[in-house]
Amino acid sequence: PQEVSVSDDGLALTVPASFGWDDGFTGDQSGLLAFERGGERMGVLVEATPNASLGLAASPSSSGDTTAPTNISILGALIGAFLGGLILNLMPCVFPVISLKALSLAKTAHAERSAMRGEAWAYAAGVFATFALLVGVLLALKAGGNALGWGFQLQNPVVVGALALLLFAVGLNLIGAFEVAGGAYQGTGASLAGRGGRTGSFFVGALAVLVATPCTAPFMAGAIGYALVAPALATIAVFAALAAGFAAPFVLLAYMPGLLAKFPKPGPWMVRMREALSFPMFAAAIWLVWVVSNQAGTDGAAVVLLGMLLIGLAVWLARFGLKSRIAAVASVIGAVALLFAVGSFGAGAAGAAGTASTTKTADAWSPERVAELRAEGRAVFVDFTADWCVTCKVNERATLSRAEVQDAFTRTNTAFLIADWTNKNETIRAELESYGRAGVPLYLYFPAGDNSVRAEVLPQILTVDMLLETLER
Repeated sequence: PQEVSVSDDGLALTVPASFGWDDGFTGDQSGLLAFERGGERMGVLVEATPNASLGLAASPSSSGDTTAPTNISILGALIGAFLGGLILNLMPCVFPVISLKALSLAKTAHAERSAMRGEAWAYAAGVFATFALLVGVLLALKAGGNALGWGFQLQNPVVVGALALLLFAVGLNLIGAFEVAGGAYQGTGASLAGRGGRTGSFFVGALAVLVATPCTAPFMAGAIGYALVAPALATIAVFAALAAGFAAPFVLLAYMPGLLAKFPKPGPWMVRMREALSFPMFAAAIWLVWVVSNQAGTDGAAVVLLGMLLIGLAVWLARFGLKSRIAAVASVIGAVALLFAVGSFGAGAAGAAGTASTTKTADAWSPERVAELRAEGRAVFVDFTADWCVTCKVNERATLSRAEVQDAFTRTNTAFLIADWTNKNETIRAELESYGRAGVPLYLYFPAGDNSVRAEVLPQILTVDMLLETLER
């Protein structure tokens, strides 16, 4: 937020200290003051000395660039993105799809090495292609003046509903309700998510990225925060490193014959395993319908459920003659068409402090509320969360809702605030960006006392002991 005032002495621009200025001003600062004059984008170079008047240098020049945060380098962002991509494979939101890839590995572990490696690289291609699509949309929207964060697409109930239908359809395929490829089991296992071989591996890679976007892994948060405010080439490079880290484990495994030899021999057990993997898909679809209910109300959720009914009808009709198959295609088209009605419904009845809260004392976050509580001499804990953020929900259930943690909040008189980013919220996005983050979860602890002291950023994976130590301290 920027406060501008004009007086006889000139123009004063007041901006709170944010990401990159945690240690305060250490000397003269320079920058570019961007503004519009007569509809033309202009810029003035500024040299600023703390607690002194401004000296303006140079003449106005055209400028539209956005610079990256100053306390992380491009090399640091690339390393963080790669490590974050590796860890992202272990995050709970990715488990259902990663298990599909594990089944694929078991199927091909005893096949020709060239086939195994080909599928691994096809999986990597699916990962890179989907990341490229996401980055392309991000850059296009960014060029149009939109400010977005990681997982931005899941703030749209139409996208969440579409992903719910997709996972429901994948579950039906895994349980054997239909076969996209038209083939049956061939002794080494079934086609994965519709098709086997490299095509199936590509699809699994793409699906893994789609379901991974609700998660932000350690090391990844700062890198993504850097990427979303950096120039386009740096943004592309950081997301490429993230994709490389995400795909690396399966590619490397394809080149480890000793480890692959320990996989069990393909056989009938793979049929049962594939069928069992349908249930995590159905569970993920149910969770996404719940997210839609919080974004677009019960009417929006009902529309998505009706779309699932049409998908099921299409699967049943596809078993019969040509006319029935045409009707099946029409059912699928109808299910997709219904999604566009989801966004027209109002938000769910649960409020910002209600849908995500697991505490009795939680209140809705706002910068003004934080300042008010700190002025009262209270410490403040802020939970930046979203219903579609799996990591957030795990932390809430495993740590924040624990009785000893709740008691500690009460005993230390620490206020608990919820910043719910389930739907698009520009104020929350700006606050995340001020801490160098582009997505949730983000946990901030403001100590009692001096209101000018910046918040402490807590780890994205909370533990009871760590949180108790912070509150007691």
